[in-house]
Amino acid sequence: MQRWPRCWTNPFNDEYLNHLPNTGCVPGPSRNLTDLPAIRMVLQRLCRDAGCVNLKLEGRQWPFPLLAETETRLVLGMTTAQRERWQLKLGAHLELGLVDRGRRYQGTVKLGEWSELDGDECACFHHPRELVAFDYTGLTDYVPDEPVFCTFSSPNHDICQARLRALGNDGLEFAMWGTGAVKEGQLRTDAATTLELALDQGTKVVLAGITGSMDGGSAAVRFHPKADPAMLKAYRGWLQDALLAQDRRDQEGFSLRGARARGPAAGQGRGPSPVRLLSERDPLVLVVGEGAFPQRIQEALGRKFGIAALDYVQGEVRPMLQELGGDAPDWGRVRLLLIHQRLRLSSGLELTRQLTQEEGCPLPILVAGTEEDVALKRNRAIAAGAVDFISVDPFKILAVMRNIEQTLSLFR
Repeated sequence: MQRWPRCWTNPFNDEYLNHLPNTGCVPGPSRNLTDLPAIRMVLQRLCRDAGCVNLKLEGRQWPFPLLAETETRLVLGMTTAQRERWQLKLGAHLELGLVDRGRRYQGTVKLGEWSELDGDECACFHHPRELVAFDYTGLTDYVPDEPVFCTFSSPNHDICQARLRALGNDGLEFAMWGTGAVKEGQLRTDAATTLELALDQGTKVVLAGITGSMDGGSAAVRFHPKADPAMLKAYRGWLQDALLAQDRRDQEGFSLRGARARGPAAGQGRGPSPVRLLSERDPLVLVVGEGAFPQRIQEALGRKFGIAALDYVQGEVRPMLQELGGDAPDWGRVRLLLIHQRLRLSSGLELTRQLTQEEGCPLPILVAGTEEDVALKRNRAIAAGAVDFISVDPFKILAVMRNIEQTLSLFR
């Protein structure tokens, strides 16, 4: 088996380091990727999952679908109108941003050529020489491919269970969204909790923890400094084995020839998600969010407002709104956008910046999310171009309705 240079440092011990395969995929305080095969592994996983990368140039950024990865190129879906709007020229250097297994990376790519793939316009970029990792906390060393659940105690001493988003040398991250998410009140910032994990071969570990931040779709729980040393050693040994197994699977799935995005071609289904009209009345509110969020808004407010929904946005928003018709020539009948802070391909703040800075959206925008750190989130939302930030978790119908009504009244 081919052995590649290591580019991440060891957070565990020398014995662990000695028996690791040199794939550049061992996590640690320095998570930067400088080895081309390790970088290509990340890009191929993203490509097979029909994911997107963000490109940034002179303060402007935009998500583009990753259509293919080859030995020498990244192939991104990009139309002639988009490259003309950005005034892109061959040889230009752009900042690349992506998310792999919950980890954020940034690099620099060079535009090589314009091309077509399966009839779709695309741009070919050289591989980045380095992917710089962000937000290392010691809690995201291992992001499992299959769901892993953890039993924990709540501040009220109830026994709860939720899905883990990631596992780390220093603690765990619980999912705040989707199946098996932590429910309201089950974890509280700076509160003590007891964690119980069922590991392989029936082994269980029980560790004391302290809840940290609860933001960005996850709740961070660090192991207590006085956690049981024997239990902690057993857990970290299991974590090492899980990392090695995942690393082997990554190597087996790596293709020197490259990868192609699954599913239909970009022009047949990789473009913007179609608008769904959930409630037919005026004024019409466009809700951008994944999962059950748009339906939840419709059920709560559908008798008061018209509700249209987008599961996600890939590319420009304005062309999709024209499908809603109405008298307005560009933005259809939509009078307000309600954007959840957590989106599948980017974030609510990034989409807000796109709408206000790139598309010149004249409509009021509200960013929605959890109630933790509301003042900070409001400042960030307003800085991105939104009118306000509103809490929708916990969901208070009257408060959400009042915020929408007040915002609409300001823009009549």
